[in-house]
Amino acid sequence: MKTWKKLETYIRDKNLLVVEVMSRFSQGQGIIYSAYLAFYLLLSIFPFIMALVGIMGFIPFEVDEALNRLIDIFPMEIHGGLRSFIEVNRRSSNLLGYSLFFLLWSSARAIGAIRKSLDRIYDARNRQNFIKARFFDSIKNFAFIFLLLLVLFFPTAVKLTKIGTVFLKFNIPYVLTLVESLQWVFIFTLLFGVLSFVYMRMGSLKQRFDDVKVGALLVALAWVILSFLFNGIISLSSNLIYGAFNVVIGLLIWFQINMVVFILGAHLNVVLSERRFPYD
Repeated sequence: MKTWKKLETYIRDKNLLVVEVMSRFSQGQGIIYSAYLAFYLLLSIFPFIMALVGIMGFIPFEVDEALNRLIDIFPMEIHGGLRSFIEVNRRSSNLLGYSLFFLLWSSARAIGAIRKSLDRIYDARNRQNFIKARFFDSIKNFAFIFLLLLVLFFPTAVKLTKIGTVFLKFNIPYVLTLVESLQWVFIFTLLFGVLSFVYMRMGSLKQRFDDVKVGALLVALAWVILSFLFNGIISLSSNLIYGAFNVVIGLLIWFQINMVVFILGAHLNVVLSERRFPYD
């Protein structure tokens, strides 16, 4: 009997938590802000790819695996369009300069959009002047890109590890399988770390790790699941929309859904923090 009461209390508490998070999401215009974030992230993704392709032109070793990992981040149905985009821009001699300029501008706007969204959720006011805010946005932007590059180049490091085991004649059973398996653990852990960093430091009001870890973990899990589920949604519209429009619309919808989850995670962190410290 006591077990059933505990279970009933637990379910009721979780239902109230979900209702509270959804209520704050609705009152805080979560759909509008998720579209706002999705637009600027979409605006920054193509200059990022162009800059990455331009930088890879100066790297002496094979980096196709990193490019494949970059493409694999997105839904399967738009892989063909992204590959065509990369192949076309690989031939451009002025690619790096133009792409870096647009990358810095568009990604700074994306970071600013994240900051404004989190400030609204955290009920914080940004008291920094325009120049100072842009300066810190640029620093956060470079930190974010650095973390993302770690994710992209990890498969290349795995490939080099395989080559090293062959040349050094290591014959440890299951070592390559273990390395390949750990890359997914690493990528998920790094994704969790990036989300925690965003929740903690991207807003004007800084947060503690304990206050953001639950939301960051659930959002990381949701993003991984959505990457698989969204392939079916895009395939339903692939017969109606073709070429570049399919890529742009597919990415925009994908970013929109992921940003809805991101904002829900931020609201969840705030609600859980208020429950832990009700008088703060």
